[in-house]
Amino acid sequence: KKSPLLWIGFNLIDKTAGNIGTIEDVLQTGNQWLAKLTYQNKEVLIPLVDQMLDSLDIKKKTLHVNLPAGLLEVYLD
Repeated sequence: KKSPLLWIGFNLIDKTAGNIGTIEDVLQTGNQWLAKLTYQNKEVLIPLVDQMLDSLDIKKKTLHVNLPAGLLEVYLD
């Protein structure tokens, strides 16, 4: 439950943007975990930090997050 490696295949759902996509991989950079997924045909890396995590539903395979404003737009420019 605590290891982000177990979240591969989960749907990442943002409070504002809605369903962002399926977590394809999880990477560790130092002490931080990043979820790798495809959003609007672009590869994005989303930090998996406690401040942004809202809820995790193992049965439904969903991870609800509250991303900072503008984070996804950085990838779309």
